[in-house]
Amino acid sequence: MFIKRLEIYGFKSFPYKVSIPFSSGITAIVGPNGSGKSNILDAIRWVLGEQSPKKLRIKEFSDLIFSGNSERKIDFTEVKLFLNHEPPVWEAYKDSPEIVITRRFYRDGESEFFINQKPCRMKDIQFLFLDMGVNPQSYGIIEQGEISKFIEITPKERKTFLEDLAGVSRLKITEENTLKNLQKTEENLVRLKDIINEVKLQYEHLKNQAEEAKKYLSLREKLQTLLIKKNLYLLEVNQKEKEYIKKKIDELLLKKQALEREIEKLEREEQEVYQEVLLSERKIKDLKTELQSKENYYREQKENLENLIKQERDLSYKLEKIKLKREHEKEKLNNLNQEAFSIKNTLEILREKHERYNEELEKIKKEKEENYKTFNERLKNFQNFEKEYLLIKKDEETLREKINFIEKECSRLRKEKEINKKVLQDILLNLKKFEEEKNLWNSLIKEKEENLKTLIDEQNKILEEKQNIYKKLEALTKEKQKFLTQLYSLKEKLALIEKILSKSSVSKNLLIKNLNLPSLESYINLDAEEMFFIELVFKENLNAFVIEDLNLIKKLVKENFKKNIILFWGKPEIIKNFSAIEKFDSLSDEVLTSYKTNPRFIYLLKERILLTPYGFIYFIRKKEKGIFSLKKEKEEISKNIKFSENLLKEINGREKDLKSEIEKLENHLKEIEKKVKESNKELQNLQSQKEGLEMSCIKLEERKRNLEEKIEEIEIKIKDLEKEKRKLVEKIKNKSALIEKKKREYETIKEEKNIFEEKLRDLNKKINSLEQEIVKLQAKEENLKNREFSIKESFKKINESLKHYDFNRETLLKEFKYVKNKIKDFNQKIKDISLELSNLKQSIENLLTLKEEKEKILKNLETKKRKIEKELKELDNKKHNLELNLLEKNLILNSVEKELKNLVGEEQIITKKEEKEKLDLKEIEKEIENTRNLLKQFSEVNLASIKEFELVSQRYTQLIKQKEDLELSIREFKKILQEIKEISRERILKTLEEVNKKLEEVFSFVFKSGRALLVLSGDDPLSAGLELKVEIPHKRLKHINMLSGGEKALCALVILISFYLVKPGPFCILDEVDAFLDDKNSLEFIKLLKLIKKTSQIILITHNPYVMKEVDTLLGVTMEEKGISKVFILKKENFLNEYTNH
Repeated sequence: MFIKRLEIYGFKSFPYKVSIPFSSGITAIVGPNGSGKSNILDAIRWVLGEQSPKKLRIKEFSDLIFSGNSERKIDFTEVKLFLNHEPPVWEAYKDSPEIVITRRFYRDGESEFFINQKPCRMKDIQFLFLDMGVNPQSYGIIEQGEISKFIEITPKERKTFLEDLAGVSRLKITEENTLKNLQKTEENLVRLKDIINEVKLQYEHLKNQAEEAKKYLSLREKLQTLLIKKNLYLLEVNQKEKEYIKKKIDELLLKKQALEREIEKLEREEQEVYQEVLLSERKIKDLKTELQSKENYYREQKENLENLIKQERDLSYKLEKIKLKREHEKEKLNNLNQEAFSIKNTLEILREKHERYNEELEKIKKEKEENYKTFNERLKNFQNFEKEYLLIKKDEETLREKINFIEKECSRLRKEKEINKKVLQDILLNLKKFEEEKNLWNSLIKEKEENLKTLIDEQNKILEEKQNIYKKLEALTKEKQKFLTQLYSLKEKLALIEKILSKSSVSKNLLIKNLNLPSLESYINLDAEEMFFIELVFKENLNAFVIEDLNLIKKLVKENFKKNIILFWGKPEIIKNFSAIEKFDSLSDEVLTSYKTNPRFIYLLKERILLTPYGFIYFIRKKEKGIFSLKKEKEEISKNIKFSENLLKEINGREKDLKSEIEKLENHLKEIEKKVKESNKELQNLQSQKEGLEMSCIKLEERKRNLEEKIEEIEIKIKDLEKEKRKLVEKIKNKSALIEKKKREYETIKEEKNIFEEKLRDLNKKINSLEQEIVKLQAKEENLKNREFSIKESFKKINESLKHYDFNRETLLKEFKYVKNKIKDFNQKIKDISLELSNLKQSIENLLTLKEEKEKILKNLETKKRKIEKELKELDNKKHNLELNLLEKNLILNSVEKELKNLVGEEQIITKKEEKEKLDLKEIEKEIENTRNLLKQFSEVNLASIKEFELVSQRYTQLIKQKEDLELSIREFKKILQEIKEISRERILKTLEEVNKKLEEVFSFVFKSGRALLVLSGDDPLSAGLELKVEIPHKRLKHINMLSGGEKALCALVILISFYLVKPGPFCILDEVDAFLDDKNSLEFIKLLKLIKKTSQIILITHNPYVMKEVDTLLGVTMEEKGISKVFILKKENFLNEYTNH
């Protein structure tokens, strides 16, 4: 069993309905402080039956309902807990695969509880979870900040956790209930004894009252018999009088019936006449409506006739308009013919001019080439001479500059040498002092370094091992990166090919699909080289559809195609036999002659030339892939992508293993590093002082060495510079005569070059002017050709419009004839309708006269009917008076019968009527008066005392029996309480033994060679507290509070998880229990979680990234709106990367 999901509405910071899913393993809830994480766990505690507002972090229960504002006011809060009940745990719900526990609370303080939508008590929900360790106060739910309190609480408070585990909590509840029942039973017994004493007094008092009541009842019976006799006599007399009145009423009824029959006859006649009047009225009405519709129809027909006449006029106007347009188009056609003729003449003149300009341009270009050759030859000579002259001049200048520089450099170096010699003497004195101090520090450091060396050796071994793993990991990541780049490039290439293929693909038209036309592609089955040739020659024509019948083109012409479609008529054997390409090594006259006589496919291997039978010759310099070769390449790439993806999965697995190895080594390294740091700290003070000395010594020695070297270098440089200066002076003397001679020669050659350049510029100007003229002529020619083409196009349009006008004229003429015929028909219809209208008016007049006659007959019948109705009224008055007398007699009889019923009863009245006696009414009335006086002599009589006495006597006997039963149940309750105590003692001792065993395992698992023990602080397990004894290696603990916060938290977690492992619950809830734990203790806490995960579901709130790595589901809680929490599922890897980066 585990929590599937939690539904919250209006609870704390959740105003809207929120469904929160949980995995069967570990679910972690993360988010910033104050976002409402703990409110989720509060909801679970509350639905499980938490009653303490303090534990739910509120003042009163109304604070659970989302406060919101005027817009978002919520009247109640509801929490639903959905539990997976497979396999079944509770016998009562074994058929339910899912159990839903609901708790609802209203602002007025009313609460509701449900199990599977059925109302229940809170006690029922608490009892369900009591033995599972997940009730709000148990070890299965550990709230925020409570973890370390387990150690700090009193032994008696600590023992409640053990009682929960042992199942004593449930026994305690039954013990409490039994004690309550015992107390109630004892109270009931005391109360019962008091009641028995009261009932005994009532019993004696009611006995006297009952005897007096019996005497009174006998006199009352006598009075009753006398009254019966009197009423029977009165009943007989009144019955006879009633029968006489009934006969009189019957006679009157017969007379009345005869008169009513006469009225009915008159009414029937009246009805028949009235029906005839109505019928005539209906006919008049129908004829009037018919007349109205006919008149409307007449008006419609007249309107239609007018419309047709208008239509006739419009059509004649349209015909005239078409005639004018046709004449205008013919005129346009004549003008275009004249313009086309003039364009032809002008084009011939322009061609002649163009040829003349071209001839002139050729002559000037030849002249320019001849001049340009001679100029280039002389220019080369001039350039060579110019270079030679400039180089000699430049050499002289550089030599003079060098001499000046050498002189300056020599004087600078001599000064520098003197300064460096003085500084060197000071350095030598300081070095002697530092050397003496250095020897003292070396002896002190040697002692410390020997101790540190052993630790560093161990550290180096681990580092080497770690570096080796890192190298493996680096190689693996490189390999992974290589595959990723390879995979990315393959995917890009595939996408590019798919894009090219999608662009080049030709979509089939619906008609072509229906005709089932094959494509040229289906006939091709060639190798890669042949495929390249076919794509080169046919290009997009390969997308063509093959047709055998040319008549299909007529069908396709009617279709409105949106895209281009290519058809191939003939046999596709050309492509099938394409593989028969003749191949030659190189181009020769024999090959060309054979190709001329028989054009066919020939491929020349050396020159890479393809000759085709269609006259096309291809010089192949660049191989571009076509559609079919791209399709093959696409298949190969997709195979490579699959292979690369599989390899990447393997690499990821290896990478994970290496990372876990590194993690283990890093943990071991941290321990050694701590020890190294301690010893390093001791050395640091000594070494820092020694290093200061060494650094100053090194700096001085370096300066000394540098200065010595510098002085030597300066001396060598001075000697070299003086030698160089002497050589340069000699060179300048030799070069000055040569420079003068070369200068004169250079100026004469320069003049000749300028003359030739001027001549060439003139020729270029002439060429440019002629070329511009030719371009202008070409532009004019092009414009005229375009105009000629547009004239041809307009010819076609005019011819088409003339055809269109002819067609329209014919259709309009047909329409004109049709409208004329229609006008004739409508004239005839209007005449017929006018005749029908006159006939209808005549028939309406006839019906009106007939109606007036029938109305006169109706008036005569109504006067007769009124006379008979007067006679009927008189009879009704007589009948009414008789009925009043009858009613009076009935009332008397009813009162007598009622009195008899009260005295005798309904069944005995009939028997009493049959027993007729001759009576004297006066004597009976006297006797009745006497009995009444006797009854008046009795004071107040309690008639109910007879029955009361019977009831009290029964109750008295029952109470004595109840007293005996209560005394028996008190004895049984005391026996049950004794049994509960004995069972509780046994369970506590047995569970304590099991917990200590489990605690020994788990505590040593977390605290290596550590020990923890739980001990009862008294002799009686029920009244004793639970003491905790802890032993941690390298720590002498006098008291458990000497532990640090993190150690306390981890220690408490170990104990509580030991409890949990003895009797695992279906789910364990932890609220920020790892808050006090450092990185090392967090890893130990993860080990504990893994132990629980085997048997139970875990729901926890955490900020710890180590714990987040281990969870199955990660839920995020934020507060995007003020005071409103939002829950969402997080991707673990993405979230952890972002969390660690921040």
